[in-house]
This record gives sequence, structure tokens and C-alpha cells, in this order.
Amino acid sequence: MVKILIIEDNQANISMIEKLLRSSGYFNIMSTSDFGETLKVFKEYKPDLILLDLQMTNIDGFKVIEQLNEVKEDEYLSLVVITANNEQANRLRALTMGAKDFIAKPFDYTEVLMRIRITLEVRFLHAEIKENKRLLENKVQVGRKEV
Repeated sequence: MVKILIIEDNQANISMIEKLLRSSGYFNIMSTSDFGETLKVFKEYKPDLILLDLQMTNIDGFKVIEQLNEVKEDEYLSLVVITANNEQANRLRALTMGAKDFIAKPFDYTEVLMRIRITLEVRFLHAEIKENKRLLENKVQVGRKEV
């Protein structure tokens, strides 16, 4: 089951995103606006997708991205940024730091769902490739031992 983590300081936005996700078949959703707990929640929950608001009152979203990059175990961080500030400099900075896509406020529900679906597809394809690589490396090791 797909696990989605929402990091957002506006409870109305959290509720709206959760309702949209649930109506589209995503039920394993966790959210936090307690930024002191963000890394703990991330480590314990191990989400397949993170929806992160860049402009929050208590913490800079870019700082959250930095923190997530420091503790991620998988090299692929499936992160979609939510922002009302659509300036190119912010988009490029977030992409450089590891964001995979953007969702603009105010939300277009169809676009939100499409971006989430595409980001999750890439996430699972990445995981599949990683697993296939691991299996192939194991076969090579077994083959070397037999020679």
C-alpha cells in the first residue's frame, strides 16, 4: 500500500489534500505540521511520497529538504513540493536539492493527482530497477563462486 507523508503547516490544506487523496484511493496518509517531529516521522513512516510545502511559518521548506537528504536511506527521495511561490529561482533550487516535481497553489485537483501518480510510478520503477540490480549482482557472485 502506498504511503504518503504531507508536511504542511496549514491544517486546511492538509485536510483538503487528505480528502483528495482518499477520494482517489490513497488511504495510507500521514501528515505533520510539527517540524521538530518531521525527521522522526519520516524515518518511522518511510513514505513512498512526500508532499512538502516550501513556505511555512515555523520552518523553511528548503531546510526540511536538506534534513531529509541527510537522513534518507534510499538514494531516491520521492518529494513533491507544494508552493504558492512559483518563482523560477525557488523551483530550480528545490529541483537541485532533490525535489521531483511541483504542485502550485491554488490546487488544480486533476493536476495534483496526475503529478502524484507520475511521481509514484517513477518511485516504484526506481525501486524495481534497484531490486533487479541487486538480484543480478547476487547471481554474478554465485557464478564467481562456482568457477
